[in-house]
Amino acid sequence: MSSTPAAAVRRPVPGSRPAPEARPNLRLASPPKRRIGRLVYLTACLTVLVGALVGVLSINTALAKGAFEIHQMERDLANLEAQATKLEELLADQAGPEVLAAKAAELGMVPAPNTSYILLQEGTIIGPAESSDPVADQ
Repeated sequence: MSSTPAAAVRRPVPGSRPAPEARPNLRLASPPKRRIGRLVYLTACLTVLVGALVGVLSINTALAKGAFEIHQMERDLANLEAQATKLEELLADQAGPEVLAAKAAELGMVPAPNTSYILLQEGTIIGPAESSDPVADQ
C-alpha cells in the first residue's frame, strides 16, 4: 500500500536491457581564487606599523639630542656665571680706595691738598675752602 499510483511505477519488461541511469553532470572544479585583499591589507598594516615605530624612534632620538644640548648649555652657562662672579670680585678688589691710591702714586700723581666738598642740598662747604676766583678774593 503505497501512496504512489500504480501507473507511475515502471517495471522492467522481460528480455529488455535495463535503462541506463542518468549520470550526474560532473566536472573538475577550478582552483580557488587567491584573495589579494588580505595580502594587501596585511602589507598595509605592516607598513603602517613599521612607519610608526620609525617615527617614534626618530622623535625619541631628537628629544634625547635636544635634552643633551640643553644640559650642555646649562653647564656652559653655569661656568660663565662663575667666571663672571670671579671677574666682578677682582674688579671690586681693584676699585678699592687703597688700590686706586697706590696705582695713582705709581703713575706719579700726588694727593690734592686742601680738598673741600660742597653739599648741594644744604648749600654748605665742608673742608678748607680756598677760593681760586680773583673776584671772590677782593
